[in-house]
Amino acid sequence: SSSIGKPFAYIPDAKTIKRKASITYSDAFVIDSDRLNLSSFNLSLANWSDLDMSHVGIDRLIPRGDALTVLQEIKASQLPIGRNLIEYASGDAGVTVSKNVLGVPSYYAGDFGTAGNPESAVERFGVVYYADAKAGKAIRLSADGITPISEKGMDSFFQDSFKRMLESSSSIKLIGGFDPDNGEYILTVEPNYVSSVTIGSDVYEV
Repeated sequence: SSSIGKPFAYIPDAKTIKRKASITYSDAFVIDSDRLNLSSFNLSLANWSDLDMSHVGIDRLIPRGDALTVLQEIKASQLPIGRNLIEYASGDAGVTVSKNVLGVPSYYAGDFGTAGNPESAVERFGVVYYADAKAGKAIRLSADGITPISEKGMDSFFQDSFKRMLESSSSIKLIGGFDPDNGEYILTVEPNYVSSVTIGSDVYEV
């Protein structure tokens, strides 16, 4: 069949796939080339990386130098760029250079994602903060790993606040921010039918 000058091959089993837990990337950007490869997506090169669908779809991608922080609905992971993570029998891990664009994801402990609220995530100096309304937690991702910062004296407050909001409204909006003066992760919860509330959590170790 054809459509205004451009031929299309007829494929009986052709279908559209919506990859909710996959990352698709373009051709490499070449600084001394006249061609903009960032607009070129060649599917024949298998230019995507599939993450575990059991953690539901991807809410947010945050670049952190040589890696991507991937926030899915119920899980967070670190995805190396141009590198592979090798795990040894001793439990240690090492990073090696790879020609692959995206390496194997390394998942953080705990089932804490953004639960459909990517607007809660904020990055500051390589540290990522976000909130999981369903789990009732505020989370920090850093070189030390994953830390539920809301558990530092405010666990019940965060859990009760999120629970009340979810019970009062089918959809809530979490707007995350960072207060550099007080070293706090600030979160404003905006439900549809009840009054909004702003809460903060100290991001430093106690």
